[in-house]
Amino acid sequence: MLPVSRELTRRLSVIDPEGAADYRERLADFEQRFSAAIIDWEQRAAPLKGARLVTHHKSWVYLLDWLEMESAGTLEPKPGIPPSTGHLAQLLEQLSQTPADMIIHASYRDDRPAQWLSGRSEIVAISVPESVGGTDQASDLFGFYNDLVGRLLKGIE
Repeated sequence: MLPVSRELTRRLSVIDPEGAADYRERLADFEQRFSAAIIDWEQRAAPLKGARLVTHHKSWVYLLDWLEMESAGTLEPKPGIPPSTGHLAQLLEQLSQTPADMIIHASYRDDRPAQWLSGRSEIVAISVPESVGGTDQASDLFGFYNDLVGRLLKGIE
């Protein structure tokens, strides 16, 4: 987010030179608040380090990398392709050998595959926002990360 906000500030300053000072001031404020928030989120999320997650699909790899969690599999074999019964059965077998700590699915997606797998594996399924607006609490960027980290932490309680 920080590199994007810096580039956006640079470009807006070129397009609107009269507003450049305001853009730079707002960038400095955002950088300070976002950098402090990252430290807070990472400290709060420390108990998640090493947790094994089944994710809806591989798009969650950035989250796993950031919080040092591990992938235990995906519900969708390919993004946008709903899981088949055979895929879910294979995943269930895989989890019986190497369990996961939780199953996450985006709040706007069909939760039936996650609930099916959760019910048979006894691994908790957690609904998480995939972006700003994904839940009532994720009404802005800071709310998104606060809600996401909070929901993940509830998954390992």
